[in-house]
Amino acid sequence: MADSSRIAEILEASGWTLIGADAGIDTLSVDLTPSEGPDAVADLHMNIGAARARMREAEEAGTLTQVQRDEVREGLRELFANYVQGAQVRVPAEVHVVRAVTRGEN
Repeated sequence: MADSSRIAEILEASGWTLIGADAGIDTLSVDLTPSEGPDAVADLHMNIGAARARMREAEEAGTLTQVQRDEVREGLRELFANYVQGAQVRVPAEVHVVRAVTRGEN
């Protein structure tokens, strides 16, 4: 989902028409501010995103050990600890806002 061109291809192939400026996709720079600290954010990323995808591959190959899983979680916790500002974790990110209608609605 990082590539807005790929998002547009997928939507158009599935019957959507992008509308508006920038072909219906705006990329915004934001700070994600989860309500919990680095430990909870690390736990979340054990189940979503790139870390989860890599771990899934290793699980399917039968090569992921509990020690490696624990090391990944600790690495994520350390990473997100770098984004603590005051009482919040603030992670810089880019998000795509998509405007589209199903064909025939525009």
